[in-house]
Amino acid sequence: MATIIDAIYESGVLKPLDSSGLKEQQLYRLVLAEIPVLEPILDSNLADEMQKRTTTLPDGRRVVRLAGVLGTKGAGITENEDPIADALAELRRERTITNESELREFFPQDTE
Repeated sequence: MATIIDAIYESGVLKPLDSSGLKEQQLYRLVLAEIPVLEPILDSNLADEMQKRTTTLPDGRRVVRLAGVLGTKGAGITENEDPIADALAELRRERTITNESELREFFPQDTE
């Protein structure tokens, strides 16, 4: 079974960002792809707050506690605006672009 996980290279060692599901002393084959750094979509204060509110579950899924994230900024949001939905849609677009890029790299389509 193939699994895609993110890792970071530090001090000469490739370290998985999430090692759940990996077995000690198990031999693995790595196919490396450099992940481009995406520009932040939120202001830095809000991005920091979102990071603080994010919890990674044992199965690798991430949960973001959104209650009160906008604080007093919520008062200026009109009825037709949904900044949370907009931010989630942008995250989904970025994930789709990254996933499609990885798929094209690992499974190039025949152009003939």
